[in-house]
Amino acid sequence: MCGISGLVFTNNNLKHKQGAFITNLSKAIAHRGPDGEGYCALSSNNELFLMSGDTTPEFLQDLPFKPTESIHQFAQESKVLMAHRRLSIVDLNTTGHQPMCDDSKQFVLIFNGEIFNQNHLRSRLQQLGVEFKGTSDTEVLLQAYIKWGADMLQELNGFFSFVLLDIEKQMLFGARDYNGVKPFYYTHHSDFFAWASEPKALLTLPISKQLNDKPVFNYLVNSQIDVDQQHFISSIQELSQGHSFTYCLRTHQFEISSFTKTNFPSTSEQALNFTPETLKNHISNAISQRLITDVPYGFSVSGGLDSSIIIAEAAALNPSTDLHLFSANNQTKGLDESKWQEILVNFVGGSWHKTNVKGTDFVSHMHELIHIQDAPLLSYNNFAHYQLLQTVKNQGIKVLFNGQGADELFAGYPHYYLSWFLEQSFSKRVELFTHFHHAPLSKQQFIKWYIRHLFQTYLPSNWVQQLAKTRKPWLQVIDKDFLASNSHLMQAHSPFKAQLNEALSADYYGQKLREMLHWEDRSTMAFGIEARNPFADDITLAQYALQIPSELKIYKGYSKHILRKAYEHMLPSSICYRTDKLGYSMPDIEWNKANNASLKAVANELESDYVDKKLLLKNWDKTMLGNQLEEHKMLFRAVNFMVYEQQQKP
Repeated sequence: MCGISGLVFTNNNLKHKQGAFITNLSKAIAHRGPDGEGYCALSSNNELFLMSGDTTPEFLQDLPFKPTESIHQFAQESKVLMAHRRLSIVDLNTTGHQPMCDDSKQFVLIFNGEIFNQNHLRSRLQQLGVEFKGTSDTEVLLQAYIKWGADMLQELNGFFSFVLLDIEKQMLFGARDYNGVKPFYYTHHSDFFAWASEPKALLTLPISKQLNDKPVFNYLVNSQIDVDQQHFISSIQELSQGHSFTYCLRTHQFEISSFTKTNFPSTSEQALNFTPETLKNHISNAISQRLITDVPYGFSVSGGLDSSIIIAEAAALNPSTDLHLFSANNQTKGLDESKWQEILVNFVGGSWHKTNVKGTDFVSHMHELIHIQDAPLLSYNNFAHYQLLQTVKNQGIKVLFNGQGADELFAGYPHYYLSWFLEQSFSKRVELFTHFHHAPLSKQQFIKWYIRHLFQTYLPSNWVQQLAKTRKPWLQVIDKDFLASNSHLMQAHSPFKAQLNEALSADYYGQKLREMLHWEDRSTMAFGIEARNPFADDITLAQYALQIPSELKIYKGYSKHILRKAYEHMLPSSICYRTDKLGYSMPDIEWNKANNASLKAVANELESDYVDKKLLLKNWDKTMLGNQLEEHKMLFRAVNFMVYEQQQKP
């Protein structure tokens, strides 16, 4: 888990600035890798230079390995510069140092992530004659490319973004994992091509800071980020998940290609092959691989099924290990999950570290949080997570396990019930209504969604678009010209997919999970912590889970039926069959009101090209006195966006 960045120069126009460019890129994401710093430079005549502020790795002694300060000396004559910030998780020795090159000095790798099936790949490569010098997955990844080329992407299980300099072929080869757990951003300039783990690094370069209307609209109007590869800054793009790229150093041609299928996988297997025992084996294997680490690890405990499964499995796999369990609570009636967390902690044992989050502390951290995320915030959840991670860091924990992704694999969210309903027989539909007391939504909510689905399926699309506008009166605080010119982007709720696994796959490989992984990556890496999500970053588990028949996922009103059955003997029944899980929820309205004066003071100090500040302030007191959730959320987004907009200005 690290931070990577680099540049390819297309001419000599910026020769005197090249050293400053690469060091500024690296410095901007130093938080992602507090345990080490390394650089490499490839000269115009293909000489390779490695630089580091750390002890030179023994197996690189025969290379001209220089101290970090010498980067400016070599940068001026270089056509490629790469930087790496290391967060040491596995192989803490110098053999895990990056940039890493092979003995032939023809391949150099910078890598951010973890390859959890590295031991299997290491054995296969050893059978092919590869001799390893250390125990890092970085070395496995490097040797896998040397042996298998781009085909090695099909072999990887884990999360990753990396760039590999292939001097022999005079090209860069890079890729991002299947779900986009690890980020990768890039920019094209007339004088260079650059990339980095976070946009804030690229913004240290002389690129355009102009905002991009589409992501701005998606945020302000549709309450979404990471809808596609377009970033808030128009000159910055994000490499899509499950995609790789090549960059030719001779022609400067940049090509992107997909290496994984993200559509719903079909299966010819019978439902009998999908048993709770088989599912448990998949999950246990995923968690077992992720428990391999050379640093202390801990677990986020929410009181729900998903995080409880991970904790129970870890306790069973390593019974002698003292579990470090972390929770964030807001002590708000109806949203306090501490009762359920206590049940789980008492059941498995371990050290429980509680963080009591106070909403009134938010505004003093807002500017920092937005800078960390490279995006305006959508809710107070980001702040609660930030506070939790401060506790994790204070306990010396460097790896934190979370349950992200399970809802998208096993139908944990209420809206999946309609997709399940649409594909079922009449008798199964009737059965659901007799067991609705087990479901995480009411019959009234379900019927409302079903009627909306019928309207959106059968009404003309322009009528649906108009209905979407009338349902969002709070959008009046957005600049009218901006709203009108981008109204085609306004999202009505799309018709529910008529197959449950199709709906799950769309969310698992789509914007819904991608957005949550974005928030998590930036927050954890800001504290030098690696997040591990067995449900979100194990491709084998995902492929299996997305083929489990829908009747095993929602059964007699229960969501996640097969998952509950798999773990009913390892968890307290009250946790395993809990149906009122709230998710990671904070009291948005209550905290908005508590922050009324300070939020208004922030808005008063700022200007915006997208938010009608005059109208926002005119409606402010009415919104704050009221209890309309969408109006409060719009106010929150408006202020957060104004702060983000201000941060992008010189």
